Amino acid sequence: MKRARTGSPRYTLALALALAVVAAPSVAAAQVDPARAFYAVAFTHGSPHNGVITAQDTSAPFGVLASATRGTLNGAIALDPVRGVLYGSACCTASQAIQAYEPVGLTRFAARDIPVTSSGSLAIEVDAPRRVLFFYDTVTRVLRALSLTDGAQYGGVVAMVTLTDLPAEPVASSAGDQLAVDTRGQQLFVTGGDGGPVLSVDVSRITESGGAFGAVTNTGHRNRSTGNSGGGVAVDEAGRRAFFFPTTGAVRIVGADAPYAVLGEVAIPSMAANDCGLMFDGRTSRLYVGRGASAPPVAVSFPSMAVTAFATGPGDVPALSFAGAGTACVDRDADGFFPALCAPTGARVDCDDARSERNPGAAETCDGADNDCDNLVDEGFCRIDGACFTDGQANPANACQACAASATASGPTAWRPGARGAVCRSAAGACDVAETCDGDSEACPADGRRPAGEVCRATATTAACDPAEACDGVAAACPTNVVTRAPTTETCNGVDDDCDGMIDELQCTPADAGVTDVGPADVGPADVGPADVGPADVGVVDVGVVDAGPADVGVVDAGPADVGVVDVGVVDVGVVDAGPADVGVVDAGVVDVGVVDVGVGEDAGSMAPDAGAGEMTAPQTDGCGCAVPGRGGLRGGRWALAAGVAVALMARRRRPAGPTARSAPRR
Repeated sequence: MKRARTGSPRYTLALALALAVVAAPSVAAAQVDPARAFYAVAFTHGSPHNGVITAQDTSAPFGVLASATRGTLNGAIALDPVRGVLYGSACCTASQAIQAYEPVGLTRFAARDIPVTSSGSLAIEVDAPRRVLFFYDTVTRVLRALSLTDGAQYGGVVAMVTLTDLPAEPVASSAGDQLAVDTRGQQLFVTGGDGGPVLSVDVSRITESGGAFGAVTNTGHRNRSTGNSGGGVAVDEAGRRAFFFPTTGAVRIVGADAPYAVLGEVAIPSMAANDCGLMFDGRTSRLYVGRGASAPPVAVSFPSMAVTAFATGPGDVPALSFAGAGTACVDRDADGFFPALCAPTGARVDCDDARSERNPGAAETCDGADNDCDNLVDEGFCRIDGACFTDGQANPANACQACAASATASGPTAWRPGARGAVCRSAAGACDVAETCDGDSEACPADGRRPAGEVCRATATTAACDPAEACDGVAAACPTNVVTRAPTTETCNGVDDDCDGMIDELQCTPADAGVTDVGPADVGPADVGPADVGPADVGVVDVGVVDAGPADVGVVDAGPADVGVVDVGVVDVGVVDAGPADVGVVDAGVVDVGVVDVGVGEDAGSMAPDAGAGEMTAPQTDGCGCAVPGRGGLRGGRWALAAGVAVALMARRRRPAGPTARSAPRR
């Protein structure tokens, strides 16, 4: 506004759209929901020109929700959605600080004021992702970027450039919407207070701690040049559209990217020549247009482009400067996703643009929040009593309770019955049984026991030595192991000493496993009588491995009486070789026998062995298993002796008549 030209009181109005609520110091009880409001500042008549902040509804008819008088805040305003700070300027007074307010209670936030050097004729705008505030002095034509980072750098100049393509104000008399930040396009649209070209300034290298402005591009479009605060510019970041005043009574729509083609134009009736602002509200797809002192502002709806007038206004000049949705449409947490306010139609929306770990591309975790922005909380998990569990996971304190989670519903906060057959109480001993869930109840069945008499520990040897233990139906543990007799060496005593289930079984070791040697002292004339052997000369029967000579078969010489002595090998009775002169070859077959020794004092013709001989037999299981030497009836060795004698006699009978090589029979 230019007071020198009009000489009449001027009123200033600024509107800002709150995109986020961040608690600020000394904030009173909230009167306004910033998500459903925008803000305005207006002059009051008289001197001084005090500012009045108003919060207005974003829904038609855009009525006033709250207001507060705030002194010299009567110029442009801008919103920092990251810190929840509303910045405002005082029109036309040199080097006054940019003032800070909080958007919920409309209270002063002096700790965030930013001292500046200026002519007093300026426009301001916040670039939230870069954490800078731009301010343009319409008299000096200097564009500056101020740091919004916390600490010593706060408010410091990080970059500046002079925009020589814009007309300079002769005196400090303008304040309004001459700046519009396009965070997606990394550019700042700038126009003059009295109009002039619409410029695009590259801000891609600007940061909160330094950098520089890039190329300045003339879009080829011009704002009207009608007087103080006549210029205005706004941007729809999501729709990639920019807006400005080509003439009084019209808003032109152009592309937000080169070549900035004209897209259309909207007629604005009853529009004043100056003090008119612009703001695009991405939440409602409406363009707010100030019509100066002649009429309340209007809202242009898209895509219909219907024009609706505000029912009320915050002051006599209800639309000088806007700031909000169009300039604060940013990815504040830099996670690559935009909030619903800015996201294109059909795009996935960031549900928490203040936390980078929450966005549509994030994995859901069990933390009580909607991490992946699908309007579900902790899907796929159960969050019970502050602890997290996965689907199917059992309650550590009760196996019959389990987590039943779904990927398509928010995580439950209570247990469900566990799986049928899941062990909920393990067996505490050999006589206890494990209890399992029934799948219907969350309670584990009562503790049970194995029936009385059921064997819980089998015998390790035999029942006589180590009886089996059985459950008693009450105790969980198997009774103590009782061993009545430990295994010892088996003896012939009618007892199973070694606990192998057999009584008095013995293994025998033969006394003489070689060839029995019968010498002359063993068999004499008195021993062998005619009744025993007969007049025939019985050679030696070779049983086993024996080499019989041609005249006297067998190795053993029985002495003068030449009594046939049976020589029995160790085990096998093979071919009996009686020698060529005495007996033919007789094959006695295979007979398994022991070793027979004809000792002194026995009749050579007798079938009973001498007491000094041994006899090998198989172990017995019915009583003591080895025959006592010199006792018992006809066993293997005795049978072999009898068989040998019989064979010899048979051979004798078959001997051909005539003299033999042997001496004549003894008479």
